[in-house]
Amino acid sequence: MRNPINSMVYQNKNISFLLKAILEQIGELKTTPAMKKKIKKIKRKANEMMRSSSVMKQSSKLLLFFVQDLLDFAQIKQKKFTKHIEEFSIKEAMEELVMMLEFQSSSKGVYMTKVFKDFSPNHFMISTDKQRLQQTVLNLLSNALKFTNQGGYVHITASIRQSLQQSEDGDLAKQVSYIDVAIKDSGVGIKAED
Repeated sequence: MRNPINSMVYQNKNISFLLKAILEQIGELKTTPAMKKKIKKIKRKANEMMRSSSVMKQSSKLLLFFVQDLLDFAQIKQKKFTKHIEEFSIKEAMEELVMMLEFQSSSKGVYMTKVFKDFSPNHFMISTDKQRLQQTVLNLLSNALKFTNQGGYVHITASIRQSLQQSEDGDLAKQVSYIDVAIKDSGVGIKAED
């Protein structure tokens, strides 16, 4: 099931690449005034196609996440689940999730923002299971978006926090970095009795 979705993601990358190349070629043409109107119309259509391709790409990635959730659930049930630890940028991982949900948030009329505090360009690389981390944050963002009405907001903040941690023998303290990820929204929230 993943292969057709991966193929969709890949084909959308190709479409975007081809459309960019076409727009560059059109931009280099020497034109007459009559051709300028037609070229402007072609550029507008190509830009619309690029936006549509971007939406398809993000939707395909979102679908891939949901399929992966189902496959993971089956593996957990069979006690065959394994983590895939890799090093990646937490900032890029969170930005990818926000991009996946941009179309959904804009079509619903919900303002989605992201803030990354204390991140330098190469900061902050972490080693963990990227897919599982993104699934967790995606579920939180999706729920926030689902229960936020038009005109509302969903805000994700990621910040780095430094702390001193005692060694096991209690003698030495070392500085440890933590990443705090918070999602805040103007949705209806959970009832106090729940």
